[in-house]
Amino acid sequence: MRRQRPGTDAVYESIAMHGIVFSRKRSERRLATVITATFLLWALGGCAGDQVKDLGGGQHSVSACSESGLTNPQVKAVRAADNYCGKFDQVSVVERFEPDTCPKPATSAMAVVFTCR
Repeated sequence: MRRQRPGTDAVYESIAMHGIVFSRKRSERRLATVITATFLLWALGGCAGDQVKDLGGGQHSVSACSESGLTNPQVKAVRAADNYCGKFDQVSVVERFEPDTCPKPATSAMAVVFTCR
């Protein structure tokens, strides 16, 4: 049997008296699911840079990294450019891709230079 903090049973009894069904196991499963999903998104998602740099002349640059090697940094950079231009009801037009560096443990990195139209 697991030890509980003092007064824990009183809290559960109070909740039960008010007709609220509470399962400790269900909440523990939910917490484990949330933690696992968060870790997977972090591990597989990489670090798409939301830091858009203004290069002047209407050009912008955004970088993206891939830590796992399962995601393509070019695709992530283009999505970040689309999201940026979408804030202004415009679309991104990719001018060029450039190799970039990201903090370790990134396996590949790419920057995209784009304009919004």
